[in-house]
Amino acid sequence: MRFDEAYEGWNEGRLTQAEAGQMLGMCERSFRRYLSRYEADGLDGLIV
Repeated sequence: MRFDEAYEGWNEGRLTQAEAGQMLGMCERSFRRYLSRYEADGLDGLIV
C-alpha cells in the first residue's frame, strides 16, 4: 500500500493511525512523523 492511500483512509476516518501504520509496516509513531512531513511537503517530503 502506498502512503497516500493510507493517509486518505486515516483522513477520512476509516483507519486509525495505528491501523494505517500497520498497513504500511511501521509503528503508529512513525506514521505520525510521516504525516507531518507529508502535510508539509507532499510526497516529496517523504523522500529521505
